[in-house]
Amino acid sequence: MSEFPIPLNSARGLALARACESMLRAAGGEEVVFRLPFPVMDSGNSTRRELALELAAEEEFSVSPVLVQTKGTGLELLLPSKSLEPHLRARGQTADEFLGSASCVVVQGRTLWIDSFGAERFAGSAYLWRISAHE
Repeated sequence: MSEFPIPLNSARGLALARACESMLRAAGGEEVVFRLPFPVMDSGNSTRRELALELAAEEEFSVSPVLVQTKGTGLELLLPSKSLEPHLRARGQTADEFLGSASCVVVQGRTLWIDSFGAERFAGSAYLWRISAHE
């Protein structure tokens, strides 16, 4: 048996991540926008920000494909891990840090607040993120 440049389990995880992205795209996945605060920089005006006299700046990150479905009183967003990778590299964060610091997500013009999120994993690799959000 020939040696692969990466372990077989890792290769399976990567293949599943690509397949997940293709399936969500084929299922009519749409684009959503995550709003995250700029990396923290002490401007000396933290008291003004706490009193809402000065607003914290936010960045917007478009992610697609995302499958949006109704779940109870809120929405569930399914997104492949591959669609987050460029944003994670740009911010130097893990997916948990990225999603945990998101102030909100804009879906179909509606601003939603993130309740919870979690990853579906195979062979130690996250291939799908499941996010619960509400208005």
